[in-house]
Amino acid sequence: MTKRFLLALYFLFFFAGIFTFTTCSEDEISTVNETLAQVEAEATANTEEEILPEIDANLKFSDITKAFCSATTHTLKVNVTASIPWKVSANTEWVRVTPAFGTTDAVLRIAVAANPSSEVRSATITLRPAEHSGVSAQILLVEQEDNIRYTDEIGMASQ
Repeated sequence: MTKRFLLALYFLFFFAGIFTFTTCSEDEISTVNETLAQVEAEATANTEEEILPEIDANLKFSDITKAFCSATTHTLKVNVTASIPWKVSANTEWVRVTPAFGTTDAVLRIAVAANPSSEVRSATITLRPAEHSGVSAQILLVEQEDNIRYTDEIGMASQ
């Protein structure tokens, strides 16, 4: 039964009960009240089914939460497991992620530019549902070495 039909039936019984209240016996009134309770329970159950569909959503980076790379240009490949549409972004310009969105499982290519700095740097890559789905965003931390020249034990400069 549709929700409108159940609500109409509910109001029909409700108003029928009001108008016949003075001429109905107590047995008839209890029967009407029981019927109203049943209709209301069915309407509530149907409404909950429509509003709360079963969600079987999955979105995650496969088995990784942190990646380390050298100071030179680097490309990482990371698997995404997804059963819902998703999008991904990085919080810095020195990291590029492709593809930027998808609808199923994918392999992300994370291009990390060379680090010209003498400081270790980090970036956050966020994988999130493309639409509100109740699924939490996933975070991947990328950490890149600094670009400091050092002298090894033989005395040769290295990078």
